Amino acid sequence: MQYLKYIGIVSSVFMATSFYLCAKKHGKFSIRKQPLSFFGTIKETAIYFNLTVIVTSIMRIIYLFILIYHLGLQSNIVVIALMLLAYLSMFMVGFIPAHKNIKGHLIFGFLLFAISLIWLLYLHLLILEINRSIGYVGLFIAIIYTLGTVFLYQKNKNGGLWEAFFLGMMIVWDLYILKVFFY
Repeated sequence: MQYLKYIGIVSSVFMATSFYLCAKKHGKFSIRKQPLSFFGTIKETAIYFNLTVIVTSIMRIIYLFILIYHLGLQSNIVVIALMLLAYLSMFMVGFIPAHKNIKGHLIFGFLLFAISLIWLLYLHLLILEINRSIGYVGLFIAIIYTLGTVFLYQKNKNGGLWEAFFLGMMIVWDLYILKVFFY
């Protein structure tokens, strides 16, 4: 299963890149306050950000399919369906840039948040039966991710901070899974 470790690490690197670009894109988490970013204009940074989200979503589908197979959950239709819906939403968040279609971007963003939460909770309840350590830590991460994302969104309506927090928590989850299974 060494290949899964490497896919997971590369996936985390892309996720971390998205996390960084997201924070950079919004500057102090507001497009209006910072016209330039590390990659040039806000529009250029948004393009880089959207591309990393698209690539990451494709990589994570491959990575999680293999992980689900490794856990013996490949016959569970609910797990597979929720995972595909979550990462289809993530793909669409990257495919529909906020600066071109804010309504579509936000709709898929909320779908991503809601479906990802249900999927994380459901998957980790199943994992509890296989590996209690991963199950409990995964549930803890999912709960912190939910509370943090909702709280930060309420404080920061334009989304930069809660997007960054969401991606950051996914990196934590990736690295924890890799540590438990492959080190």
